[in-house]
Amino acid sequence: MLYDAMTGHQEWPILARPEVGERMIATLRAGVNALIVGDPGVGKSVLAASARDDLDEAHETTVVLRTPSPTVATPWQVFAPLIGTPADPGGDAVGRISALAKVALAELEGDPTIHIEDVHDLDDPSAVILAELVQNGDARLIATCRRLPGPPVAFHALFRDDLLAQIDVRGLDVEDVEKLLIRVLGGPVSRDTSQHLASITQGNPLYLRELVRSLRDTDALAFVDGAWLWRDPGIVGTRIGDLIRAELSALGEAERDVVDLLALAGPTTLDVLGDVVTDDAIEATRLRGLVVIEPSFRQGTPEARLVHPIHTEMIRGTLLPGRRRELFHRLPAAAQGSRATAHPAALFSTVDWALTCGVEPARSHLLEAVHAATMLADPKLVARLAEAALDQLPCDDPRVIDVLLARAASRRYAGDAAGARDDLDRADDLLDPRVGDDARRSAHARIRADLAQYGDDDLDGALETLASAEFSDPAWDETRRVDALTRLAYAGRYADCLDELDERERTTTDPTMRAVMMGSLVLGLGQSGRLERAVALADESLRTWRVDALTAPWLLGEVTAARFFAGIWSGEVEPPRRRRIAEVDPYAQLDPSVAQLGEGRYSLARGEWSNAAAHFRGALARYAVRDPSGFTATAWAGLAVAAAALGEVSDAREAIGHFERTHSRASKVIATDNDVNIALATLALGESDAAERAGDLAARSEKEGLWWGVARARHLRLVALTRHGADADAQVELDGLEASVGHVDGPVPGLLVDHARALLDGDALLAARLSGRLMERGVWVPAEVAAPIELTGRQREIVGLVASGLTNREIAERLTVSPRTVDAHVRQIFERVSVNSRSALSAWWSGAGS
Repeated sequence: MLYDAMTGHQEWPILARPEVGERMIATLRAGVNALIVGDPGVGKSVLAASARDDLDEAHETTVVLRTPSPTVATPWQVFAPLIGTPADPGGDAVGRISALAKVALAELEGDPTIHIEDVHDLDDPSAVILAELVQNGDARLIATCRRLPGPPVAFHALFRDDLLAQIDVRGLDVEDVEKLLIRVLGGPVSRDTSQHLASITQGNPLYLRELVRSLRDTDALAFVDGAWLWRDPGIVGTRIGDLIRAELSALGEAERDVVDLLALAGPTTLDVLGDVVTDDAIEATRLRGLVVIEPSFRQGTPEARLVHPIHTEMIRGTLLPGRRRELFHRLPAAAQGSRATAHPAALFSTVDWALTCGVEPARSHLLEAVHAATMLADPKLVARLAEAALDQLPCDDPRVIDVLLARAASRRYAGDAAGARDDLDRADDLLDPRVGDDARRSAHARIRADLAQYGDDDLDGALETLASAEFSDPAWDETRRVDALTRLAYAGRYADCLDELDERERTTTDPTMRAVMMGSLVLGLGQSGRLERAVALADESLRTWRVDALTAPWLLGEVTAARFFAGIWSGEVEPPRRRRIAEVDPYAQLDPSVAQLGEGRYSLARGEWSNAAAHFRGALARYAVRDPSGFTATAWAGLAVAAAALGEVSDAREAIGHFERTHSRASKVIATDNDVNIALATLALGESDAAERAGDLAARSEKEGLWWGVARARHLRLVALTRHGADADAQVELDGLEASVGHVDGPVPGLLVDHARALLDGDALLAARLSGRLMERGVWVPAEVAAPIELTGRQREIVGLVASGLTNREIAERLTVSPRTVDAHVRQIFERVSVNSRSALSAWWSGAGS
């Protein structure tokens, strides 16, 4: 089922922030006043209005005061809604207003509340009066304030006496941005799109709204293969530009110099910036909320940067060449020369800035910038910087090889196989076997092997490429062997590599080499059934991580993803909370599409079919453009299960068809999981070949020693056989299942056997209970296709969770809907299925009520 494209400008929805709202209401009900603090556009007013509405429902009186422009604000204007405006204000305005306000508040019914926005703009006398009213208990306060410049000085006493609580409101995180986009656009969103939108706007709802509308106006945000995709992040449209230009128009000349310099130079240390602009200008932009000052990640020295990347994008895109050159020559040469030790964004910002000014940057800085852009997976920037570097370097300079290899890797990742091969051929002509340049030769062989394995589905060709590389130092043979072993794992040939990977992990003392092997090893151990060791290895590796992401940016993401899958296979549907990858190392990379696949697989394990389908469709939208590692088939397999569970039969069959056309060219590092999902979908659809598919999977898995796959496949085959009355064959399958589960750790294998026995014994109620217990461990047993009782996708989702033993409130929390909504669905389902208890509904869902 495809979603309709958004037409026109729909009303922008408000995303609930229950954790912030609940804290604010609890604060107010405890008798403490609330000051909501955040940057412009983050939703402070929405939260304040929500709290005010909650108080209004409790029949409490709220007085709304207005903060005029700070240039014309007076206490009489601020408090006019409460006390009116006298014809003759008279002398002691503060005293008179305070007395009149006390009287007016005392005459109101109940406990009065004052709601006022933007208290940072209050004049000093108004702030004093307001603080005095709150201090004396004359009224409760709900107020909003910008993070900078912060609350009035008069409020400090309220904080000190615990009469005022600060409620901080930040930008939305990636998950919340994605939820909001799905609501606005009416369909799934690719993870790299939501991630980029969250990053460039810092989750600011105002900027997010204007940017999305701007992208829709230009068709840069398009519906591709079932999900929304930002096709060209270089296009941002005009609406957001107009908004930012309006913000910048109020800046003075010195303040504009600060923001223009930071847009062009990227994050810059204060000592460097202070040589170019005044401290007052820096502080003014900070107070306006345009600039943030924080310690740099690696050096810890204070540095300034623009708060929102969207400002950087817009300013860089609109500054004229003359202005660029003027600012470039104002930045000290010493500062430009120190960029190689700075944040990668600052490094290539400065180099790119020099190139656009017609200035030739130092070769060393240019080469470092090429490397930084490659690490951050920005193909367009890599291409521009690489071309500049190749123009500067003499043809016989060996660093030409480094640039060609960096561009080849970037082109392969972007899906440009022909361009990558051209660069590799040029580098090959420059590599001299007599020089013994082993590092470059190894990188050359790896990129060519990647093209063979992930582009041409030719593992043997990839292994031959590695084997043919000639090294002068035998130590590189170890690197080559580990590379070959991990490639075997990604091809699903664990019988040829798993034992050796396990042995090498136990004996190596090189942390980087161990990290290279870890992801493949954990996934192989997990699929082989050694789940306890897989989880323990991954946890220990992540706990003691010591690999620098500047040299190996993808490894931390690989191990994190492997730990996730090992947990899912062991029945862990509530994974342990751990630090995000960016918190471990901000330079570490995780492909957003791979992260979205993980979200989809997590949703499958929890029976959240709609969420799962949205995530898989989002990943497929990106994979329609490029799939450098071959995970398209994984997304199709997951979508097949989600669609089948939702009763979307044609979509499920279409997904199975796409899987069968793409799986031969896919990464097979988790092929067992993919194949189990396809067998599961065919069983859910009642396909006649479900038992045959499961049997073939069991045989393939056993050949590779992947006992987790054997156990899951035998169980699915047994379920299919019992539904076709082939109990004799099912009994044989039970014997095979019992033999296979002895190789698999954890609680799931025993539940599979118990469920299989209940089916063969004809104990429908016990089978239903065990289906629920399996679902608690992330294992779905589809109901038998029976009488055509029509349920919506959401109702099918809720039935499955009821059968898993969840209460209505637990289901509401899992599906992020209200308990009343779930109550209504359950009542409708009872009527439609003709049952009157949750146990009867569970029995019907498992097939016993058919």
